[in-house]
Amino acid sequence: MPNDATTKSEFHDVYGINDTAWKPFNEQACLDNDFALKAQHSHEEMQRADQQGRILHTIDKIGRQINLLHGYEIRNRHILKIGPQGNYEQNEDQACNQHTGVVMAGMAIRGGYHVLSEAFRWGVLTQGSNLIETWRDRNGLLQYGRLGWNEFLLDHGLTKSDLSDCGDILTGQWISSEKAKMLVPTEASEIEKIKPLTHTSRWPFQGVPSQMNKAGKRMFEQWWHRTTEEVDVVQNKVSGAKMTFEKFQKDALKEFGRDDKDFINLLLNQPFLVKFREVKDKVKLTIFLDDEFLWEGDNPMKIRDYNYTWVHGMWCPECPRTELKLQSFVRGQRDPQRMYNRKINQAMDIIESQIQGVRMTRSKYLMNPEDAYKSGQSINLKVDNEPPDETLLREIFSQVPVSEVQQMTPAVYLLEWSPGTLENVPPACREYCEREDVALDAMWLLEEHCMFLS
Repeated sequence: MPNDATTKSEFHDVYGINDTAWKPFNEQACLDNDFALKAQHSHEEMQRADQQGRILHTIDKIGRQINLLHGYEIRNRHILKIGPQGNYEQNEDQACNQHTGVVMAGMAIRGGYHVLSEAFRWGVLTQGSNLIETWRDRNGLLQYGRLGWNEFLLDHGLTKSDLSDCGDILTGQWISSEKAKMLVPTEASEIEKIKPLTHTSRWPFQGVPSQMNKAGKRMFEQWWHRTTEEVDVVQNKVSGAKMTFEKFQKDALKEFGRDDKDFINLLLNQPFLVKFREVKDKVKLTIFLDDEFLWEGDNPMKIRDYNYTWVHGMWCPECPRTELKLQSFVRGQRDPQRMYNRKINQAMDIIESQIQGVRMTRSKYLMNPEDAYKSGQSINLKVDNEPPDETLLREIFSQVPVSEVQQMTPAVYLLEWSPGTLENVPPACREYCEREDVALDAMWLLEEHCMFLS
């Protein structure tokens, strides 16, 4: 029985190291995913638009490219073909063809090809990193699933995309109690005793833990760890073929109907067989539920490797910066997309500002006075509409309070004064209004025109 506290502490250490290393990438992957889902404006831009009563337009160019590449992959994806290795006989080639047919049928029935295409869309094109998981269901049939970028952490020292040098894989998902019991049926009673998790700092890109808790979800975490063990091996000196002693016993029972110790020793006394100990790789799985130890053992698939296939975008393992060493297709499209949206929105702002700029009216005649403050990027200065007749325009302008709307360029000012003071309008300003056919009782001035008031 493993030491639960020690195992849990080791898991926390491994998670902390890899989470810190991959955090810069995860933040960029989150932005990549947002851009692909058409959330292409920053929080500051949206807040500024809300203050000014404007609508931010999104002209999505990235989505079209993703759809084109995704469709091309679906139309041209290759089948999985199994072939013999090294020198082989004709009957072995036939066996490989039969095996290929079985695998293709299983992939088609269980949606394997669809999972591959989805991993390409979201892993290669959008998020930069996905995992395809393979497991056996209760009927012994292979099933396939996809893990998104925010549901797993790989060993930060990874250099090979086939995961052959990946020491650890950590996964975390919010699942129901019923599914947890289905995944670990031998620990169903322990699952009932574990108190649901209400807060955690792990897996921050999967939502708020309190909301997941209200929805009846449990944090199901898996720690896949690559390690080694010594096993007894039997080798044929003539052919060089090797197998574990455990498999040798099973084959003896199947072929001769006996696997007792004396019979096995008799078989091993043959001169062309030799038994020795050998170090072999294996993968150990540890499961936690709501941050509590639940189960530990060898890979349930009975294989000495991970159940995962890594599907990723551009990968440069020698780069020390994780946000640069792993990038999706969207990463290189974000800046052009942002600039295109910005150009469109700026053009709309200028058009709206110009429309308001040539519209001469007094604010008291507006049905809704707030409409005067929704003129694109303009800034409105509110002036008392009934100043004394002898008050000069210069004095009125000097008393104008600036509104709380954030200033942007070009700044536009609304100046109003009583018709009784029109004789005090500076000549330069009067000439400008006559040239531009602007009424003197209410007018908009750009910043470069404010010199008329000095």
